[in-house]
Amino acid sequence: MPEPEFAGDESGDILIVGWGSTLGAIHSAFDVVRKSGRKVSYLHLRHVWPLPKSLAATFPRFKRVLVPQMNLGQLHKILACHIPADYVPMHKVNGRPFYSEEIVTRIEELLK
Repeated sequence: MPEPEFAGDESGDILIVGWGSTLGAIHSAFDVVRKSGRKVSYLHLRHVWPLPKSLAATFPRFKRVLVPQMNLGQLHKILACHIPADYVPMHKVNGRPFYSEEIVTRIEELLK
């Protein structure tokens, strides 16, 4: 199985993890936050199960793992069951996609 798409520093304050339809908003939010000089990275899963083995080595290098999802937290729960990290779930279930501004706002709140 291919490794997840990863961008940013190998360690830092926040790792944004997503899959599926969240990729565009995550990528845009990543670009905005990185331009402000913050140590933020993102990882996009192409396959949710089995989880890529590299996640166990990647997640501990970040202070927090932000998980934006278009559901009630299924990915967050799977990750938390298998890989210890300081997870910050971000759920959205109103039928509208994430906007990058929403993710940027959440990242800024976490970095305060």
